[in-house]
Amino acid sequence: PAVHCLSTKWFAQRVFTVSYDQRQLIHDKLGIPLDKIGVTYNGWEHMAKVQPDESIFERMPAVKKGEYFYALGSLAGHKNFKWIREVARRNPDKTFVVAGGKDLRAFGDDTEAKDTHNVFYPGYVSDAENAALMKHCRLFLHPAVFEGFGIPPLEALALGAPIALAKASCLPELYGDTARYFDPYDYEVDLDALAARPVAPPDKVLAKYSWDKTAAFWLEEIKKYVEENKERFLNELFELIRIPSISSLSEHKPDMYRCAEQWTKIMLAAGADRAEVYETEGNPVAYGEKIIDPALPTVLVYGHMDVMPVDPIELWNTKPFEPVIKDGKIWARGADDDKGQAFMHAKAFEYLMKSGKLNCNVKFMIEGEEEIGSPSLPKFCRDHKDMLKADVILVSDTSMIGRDIPSITTGLRGLAYWQVEVTGPNADLHSGIFGGAVANPINVLCKLIADMQDEKGHITIPGFYDDVLEVTAEERAKMAKAPFNLENYKKSLDIKEVKGEEGFTTNERTGIRPTFDVCGIWGGYTGEGAKTVLPSKAYAKISCRLVPNQKHEKIAKLFKEYFESIAPDYVKVKVDYLHGGPSYVCPIDLPAYKAAEKAYEEVYGKQPVPVRSGGSIPIIATFEEVLGIKSVLMGFGLGSDAIHSPNENYPLEQFFNGITTIPLFYKYFGEIMKK
Repeated sequence: PAVHCLSTKWFAQRVFTVSYDQRQLIHDKLGIPLDKIGVTYNGWEHMAKVQPDESIFERMPAVKKGEYFYALGSLAGHKNFKWIREVARRNPDKTFVVAGGKDLRAFGDDTEAKDTHNVFYPGYVSDAENAALMKHCRLFLHPAVFEGFGIPPLEALALGAPIALAKASCLPELYGDTARYFDPYDYEVDLDALAARPVAPPDKVLAKYSWDKTAAFWLEEIKKYVEENKERFLNELFELIRIPSISSLSEHKPDMYRCAEQWTKIMLAAGADRAEVYETEGNPVAYGEKIIDPALPTVLVYGHMDVMPVDPIELWNTKPFEPVIKDGKIWARGADDDKGQAFMHAKAFEYLMKSGKLNCNVKFMIEGEEEIGSPSLPKFCRDHKDMLKADVILVSDTSMIGRDIPSITTGLRGLAYWQVEVTGPNADLHSGIFGGAVANPINVLCKLIADMQDEKGHITIPGFYDDVLEVTAEERAKMAKAPFNLENYKKSLDIKEVKGEEGFTTNERTGIRPTFDVCGIWGGYTGEGAKTVLPSKAYAKISCRLVPNQKHEKIAKLFKEYFESIAPDYVKVKVDYLHGGPSYVCPIDLPAYKAAEKAYEEVYGKQPVPVRSGGSIPIIATFEEVLGIKSVLMGFGLGSDAIHSPNENYPLEQFFNGITTIPLFYKYFGEIMKK
């Protein structure tokens, strides 16, 4: 349409098409400079993975495998189905199958598509039915007189079918010597001779138009966009950082609203249809969205605008809320956690919008209470469940193993935490007079705690491991690729040896296995000097880190029952459950994980390592529980970024790599979900 063409000419920063033939046509017709027109090819891998549905032949019993000529197209007149009809009339001894619309528009005239003795019109077919028809045809025919790319012949080549194409438009450019060519206006073509013509193997063409090659093109375009806009990106991020949005300090409540309003401006400027600030029982949530087609996959981006307090201020080398670039890093509170990382998503979204490459719907949810445990967000999610519907939640609030070692956090451990009290006599006693006759609660508590684990580091609570989700050998093998030096680890902690559950490595013990730890223990006399006392009471604080599938409520009950059951009659015990939180796991076969994996690999040149974190982010598990959506933790921070500490920083390289990587996630996610 003329309006679309003029809009492209006047407003687009960059135009993309699917062949150099089309590139030249756009230049000739619209006058757009050639250096502003990029070429990004289609791909074919989706078709090679489709399982052919052979039942299509049951609908057409007269069509014999290996003996028919096959064509596929839309209703558009330029597809030139008229050529097939006319050629079929001249070849009554040959069979033709034409899939697509059974409508007179398919021929560009007033002829209706009806089955004849040698031409069959199955109508629209599924990918699986199409694959079967391509796989078994004698020759795939594509008589189109005009094409932007012509993907059906590429799909046919991927399935091993021979192809014959109209010698027109961009088709010879794209398919070269892998195809046979014919005059799309010559109805007297010799089909037997056409089918017999020798052609080159399709390998080079399939390699040229692979998704990997297309991704490489995307990557260069993204890098160019980032390079051209670096200074602007940083200036916009610094505006956000300068707002002291500290959620734990009530005097910064107005700053939370300022920050939320700033986020709505960022989202709208990037291309969101709408963005607004939502009230919660606590701090606000900034929400925005861009819905390009309800039928397409939807990605919900989660981040947080709040930051940690800056104390102790005297340890900072710069002003916390005046960002400074030094030594290749941004130094400021929130530079990484999470303003810098969340902002990457806004700029990646901006690129996708301006380049016209957005292939998913996008929603943003930026909260203001993550650093204080997200107390208001579960209710917000329940109240706005329909608004937040998505296929995946994308989060950048975690770290990579190293600047050149990409990793994806695939698991977060849960938590259960108790305080126990053991009581012996009704008062502290003289240890000389009563010792040996009355049980010492501290001794008993130590024995009870010791009995919670056996000599192999196995937790002895009955039923404790019943729900543990065992990690597959594949994932353990990938985790093992993470660089880890045991000797350096021991040296950094000043220990001679490590200790943990037998049969697992140190990294596995801290990531994929549950643990039992005494966090504090006290009782009796702990002051200066000596006091010979047999105490009345002893106390301990105990925690278990839990792995995916373990429920903290269930573990809390199991621990209490077991602790009470093994307590001897000469003491009384009390168990108080203080708090807990669920664990989370992202399966490595999840489509969104696969998309993130391919995106990291494209930018960093190596597959990311799946990492199970020993820590917890309870809100991630809450998303799955309340919204029913899995999250992919696609972080770009580094362990040296000093988040939550003085002198927080974020390397510029990581910031810009994040903006470069995220659009590729959308590319691959859209392609995978299309299957």
